[in-house]
Amino acid sequence: VELRWLSEIDPTLDPIHPAGVPNLGDMRLIDWSTVEPVDLLTAGFPCQPVSAAGRQLAQADERWLWPEVHRAIAALKPPRVLLENVRNLISIQKGTVWAYILDDLTKLGYDVTWLTLGACAVGAAHHRHRVFALATLTPPDQRHAHVYRMAVQECGARRGQSVLPTVRTRDRRTGKRAR
Repeated sequence: VELRWLSEIDPTLDPIHPAGVPNLGDMRLIDWSTVEPVDLLTAGFPCQPVSAAGRQLAQADERWLWPEVHRAIAALKPPRVLLENVRNLISIQKGTVWAYILDDLTKLGYDVTWLTLGACAVGAAHHRHRVFALATLTPPDQRHAHVYRMAVQECGARRGQSVLPTVRTRDRRTGKRAR
């Protein structure tokens, strides 16, 4: 896998990107017709608009970039698209935001397989869950607009498994140890 380009507006993240990989900058300003096509487009668009820890304004939040991700997918038509976001994306506004995203993808000719996965499922000491969706472009004569949710066993406290204590802000203020 070779990273061809990226779209990032935070310059403090530059050191984590491989040298020589073009940063296209603010995706709201990109003319996607001039961008090199890729086999896999990944998008971890900002979660703050849908995060349970935030105001949950979704489309009303200025940081909501799904329309821009959709615009990139529509222009580039990559064979595969991998999306990642917080689990609340699938339930915010009674699931209508997630349904809208899935509808956008299927209208572009993608079949979508998605799941939620906790960090504890891969050995992390916390159980923050994320939604991952793999959209696969299907030939026009084979399009059926399939959306499939993969079943994944939950991990962490909900499944009775122990996870390491997670420090909370209030623990730091009080000096108490995390439970």
